[in-house]
Amino acid sequence: MPENKQLENEKQKEQKKEKENKTSQKVNKKIATGNTKKVVQKRSSSVVAKTNQNKQEKTNKPDKEKEITQMQEVLEKEIKSQKQIPKEEQKKIYGKIFPIICLTIVSILYFNFIILGFINIENSVFVVDLKVFSMALLVVAIGLFEYAYKKDSGKYAILGIEVLVIAIITMAFIYLNLMYSDKFIVLATFITYVIAIYYIAKAIIVYQKMKKQYFIDHIKEMIKK
Repeated sequence: MPENKQLENEKQKEQKKEKENKTSQKVNKKIATGNTKKVVQKRSSSVVAKTNQNKQEKTNKPDKEKEITQMQEVLEKEIKSQKQIPKEEQKKIYGKIFPIICLTIVSILYFNFIILGFINIENSVFVVDLKVFSMALLVVAIGLFEYAYKKDSGKYAILGIEVLVIAIITMAFIYLNLMYSDKFIVLATFITYVIAIYYIAKAIIVYQKMKKQYFIDHIKEMIKK
């Protein structure tokens, strides 16, 4: 009899263990299914969010393209209407070009006087005049370089270089007078034309740059508006 009771107790213990194992397995399954559901929900929500973003981007793209095209049309109209530069801006541009034109005239007159001096003045006196002119121009060039250095001005530095070049050409005329006196007038005339072309080209470049700068500034103002 006691042996039968022990056997029954052992069977009951085994049955309890089996029940506990089954319940724990069920609980683990529920937890696992719950976690998988949460992961699936998160993934589905992220996918939905991405699709919504893509839809919004697609809808916004044509709007942006329309705005860009409208802006281009407005800019084109404004540029066409503003082909002519206002009088105030023209005065500024002419104020920059006028000194260049004056320098062109002065340089042409200077070289013409040298040619006339070669024709009408004695050779010894003419050489002395060339030396005096070249030294005076060198002094002016040095003064311009010093002023440009103090004021940090590129404009006066370029002007100093131009005056220095004319001084060197004047000194070169002394050599031309001694070695190539028969070709002096031809060479002096050629140099005069070269310098005149240089100043005319400089005036055109300054005009074009200032004109472009005006239109660029005008377009920037329209874009800001």
